[in-house]
Amino acid sequence: MVALIGYPFSRAIWLSFTDKLVGYPERFVGLRNYIYLAQEDTFRTVVRNSLVFTVASVALKVLTGLAMALVLHATWRWRSFFRGLLLLPDSSRATCSTSTRSMPASGVSSSSNTSRT
Repeated sequence: MVALIGYPFSRAIWLSFTDKLVGYPERFVGLRNYIYLAQEDTFRTVVRNSLVFTVASVALKVLTGLAMALVLHATWRWRSFFRGLLLLPDSSRATCSTSTRSMPASGVSSSSNTSRT
């Protein structure tokens, strides 16, 4: 497992310090690639957009989870309805996976699929 993850990761780190083109040997350039990226406006824009997207998506997930927890825990008139509504995707997924697991791969029941010799 270490080889499957460690080798590609270390190879990617090593290649980031080289000027490698397909079909040509790699040439060590040190930190020149990183200095180039630090000076590039497009790269800074991409990093900023990634950070904004990450922070916004995590905040949205936390707020949605908090709202769902409050709905599931609160005592009010439509509580049972909303509990069922919020838990419906999980229960339908379990039902579908159980019913498809019991079916044979061919779609034909196993009693009629036996060979008659």
